[in-house]
Amino acid sequence: MKQVYSNILLLFLLAGITLSSCTKELDIDNETQLLIDKKEKLDQLDAFYQQAFEAPGATATNFDAFVKQELITATQNFLADNEINNHYTLVLLALQLNTSHEKIAKDYNKPSLYERYKILYETDLHNRTLLGSIPEQLKKGDRLKLFQEKMDAIAAFHEEKITDFEKGATADETIAGKNWTGGGFAYKPDFSAFYSIQFNFTLHKDKSWDYESFFFMPAIPKVGALAGTRDEKELDKADIISPLQYYVYGDRIFFRFHIRNTYNYETEKGKLERTWCYEYKYAVTDGQLQLTEPKILHYMYPVLDDIAYGDPLFTTNYLEDFDGFEDGFTLSVAP
Repeated sequence: MKQVYSNILLLFLLAGITLSSCTKELDIDNETQLLIDKKEKLDQLDAFYQQAFEAPGATATNFDAFVKQELITATQNFLADNEINNHYTLVLLALQLNTSHEKIAKDYNKPSLYERYKILYETDLHNRTLLGSIPEQLKKGDRLKLFQEKMDAIAAFHEEKITDFEKGATADETIAGKNWTGGGFAYKPDFSAFYSIQFNFTLHKDKSWDYESFFFMPAIPKVGALAGTRDEKELDKADIISPLQYYVYGDRIFFRFHIRNTYNYETEKGKLERTWCYEYKYAVTDGQLQLTEPKILHYMYPVLDDIAYGDPLFTTNYLEDFDGFEDGFTLSVAP
């Protein structure tokens, strides 16, 4: 009888050891399966990243379904894994880059140089922000190269649209070949802000121009905006990067200044690379050039100002706050 009990006990012990061994193997299998699943998800995310540049619209739809059905399930949230989350973020950024451009390119209808430069700067600001949002671990290699190449292609698209418009613009014989001068003052009634307005420029028939003085109408944004009022004082013309060109279309005249980076990090003086664009409604009356209804476009990454005559912001910050801006500017031909 004792021998029987001993055999039974041995069987239980063997069964326990076997069960324990199976359980351990099962745990290892689960861990292995998770690694296999993770690798599969990373491969799928890499595929979605490539597809975002090839067919962004369809990819966005498929990716949304993939996230809801594959990355987040009833039993597993793969986005809790940092590596998977980083690749997921990269796909989202690639989709934003490409779907945004796809929509702009499809609906592109910008009837003025001002609007074309505005969408260029808005796009540059948007895309550079996306680039900066890429997880640090993925800012390298072919993935980053693909993203940057697309950014360059998008910038080239907008620059081509601008060049096409500029080629079609013609000079106005009534204002070309003349030296226009004029000036005045704009000031707040309490004299807390004051601007001396001076224009002295010559417009040439080939759409080039030069100036002795030009009033850089300030960009005065809404209260609390980053960095406050933007203006350009004591500009050295040697710091202007692009050749000076003016363009006329309809009853509008357009000027643009592209200024190099002059900021000194040691002295903390100067300014970063920036552009100013001005569009005016113009008319020649009794031999005088009237510049009215200004539009001001100022871009110094990451600051973009777009302020136009007729906007509530212009009414509040220029016409109500200042004396001197209400009638525009009247210029005469220099003797």
